[in-house]
Parts: sequence; C-alpha cells; structure tokens
Amino acid sequence: MKRIATLTLFAAALLPAQTVINGSRTILGQWDASTAASTRPARMGSSLPATCAPGEVFFLTTASPGQNLYACQPANTWSPPAASAGAGAVTISLSGTSGQAACGYLPYNGLIQSAVIAETSVPPVASSAVVDLWIGPYQPTVSNSIVGVGAKPALAGQTNATAPITGWSASFTAGQWICGHLDSVTGARTVVVVLTTRRS
Repeated sequence: MKRIATLTLFAAALLPAQTVINGSRTILGQWDASTAASTRPARMGSSLPATCAPGEVFFLTTASPGQNLYACQPANTWSPPAASAGAGAVTISLSGTSGQAACGYLPYNGLIQSAVIAETSVPPVASSAVVDLWIGPYQPTVSNSIVGVGAKPALAGQTNATAPITGWSASFTAGQWICGHLDSVTGARTVVVVLTTRRS
C-alpha cells in the first residue's frame, strides 16, 4: 500500500498545473500574476450586464479601443472609462451675420481655461463683434449662457483679442453641447472663438 500511494502522488505531480474554480472564493493574501503568460482579470462581452456590485469591472468588446473597461459604481450602474487628463481646444466659427449660432459636441468632462476671439479673413479685418457662449444639452439656448457676470468674448475695432473668463461657469460634462452666438457684429466676415480646455 505504501508503494501504491507513492506512485499515485508522483503521477499527480506530472499533471498540467491548470485549475478551474467553481463557486465563490475570497482571496485574503496576495495573488501575484506578474510572471503569468497572460491574464484576463475582468468579465467580457458585447453588452453590459444588467446588474453589478460596486467594484466590479467589465470589458465591453464592442466599445472603441481604449474605452472598453467599465467599472460598477453605484450598484447596477456601469461607468465608462474617464478620458485621460490633458489639454484640448474647442473652435467655434461664425460668419459675419448677427444672430448666427454654431455648436459643437463636448465628449469629455473639462474646464475652460482661456478664450480668444478673432476675425480670420485673409487679410484680417479690424472689426467689432460680441459672442455669447452657451453650454447645455443638445441645442442649448441663451438661458444656458456660461458667461454669467463675466465679459463676453468681444472685438472692439480689433482683429483679435483675449477674452477674460472671470465670472464664467467654465466647467462642463461629457455629452453636453457648446454654442457660440454672434450677438452683434460690424465689419467682420468670419469670427472665430477658440477655447482652450483641460480634461477633468
């Protein structure tokens, strides 16, 4: 019997080191996978599960590359990956017609850090113009103006000028729209407002 037991243990040692874990397991110590041939630590699929617990992650195979890993917080709510922090710019171009508006989509959370307004004809024309800025859901209106008690981007017989953003509601969230509205204009053929932003 002793010889049989020894042979059985030896045979077991030759089996491939692969284990399928069924049921629930809680890991209290360290699990070091730094030398593993490959790892897949998250569930994956073509659609997000209907339910989840805080702390779960899920790899959505149908999302754009780099935007696949979703986290659950709070319960039953999947949050998309946040855009990496960094600088960006939003450019709003308006023809020289008072009352015109042009809008663009904001794909990330961020903060407006500076604003410049310019007449961009070639050669540029010294002009007067005032532009209001609106941020809100699709097709924001004057009620969504972010300028508040601050000064609107404006030209006063100039080709370009820096607009102070003091007093603006300068933060925005992913999925909102930003519009520039040409309140008034004299002499300009094309007015452009460039906003530098920082992702948050």
